[in-house]
Amino acid sequence: MFDLTDSQRRALVLAVESGYFEVPRGTTLGELGAELGISEQSVSESIRRATNKVLHSVMFDSPKWER
Repeated sequence: MFDLTDSQRRALVLAVESGYFEVPRGTTLGELGAELGISEQSVSESIRRATNKVLHSVMFDSPKWER
């Protein structure tokens, strides 16, 4: 779904479930990276790429969305 890689999907799901997108954040990139066994930079990149793919698909590939 949304053409995500397995690592992008895992990172995004964990970020959402852990409250990364909440205000205040429920977790940090460091904590997410530790849980996934990857660096902060890698988890950040995976989350950003996954978020971009999901948002682009929802916002611009949907016939109901108007620019």
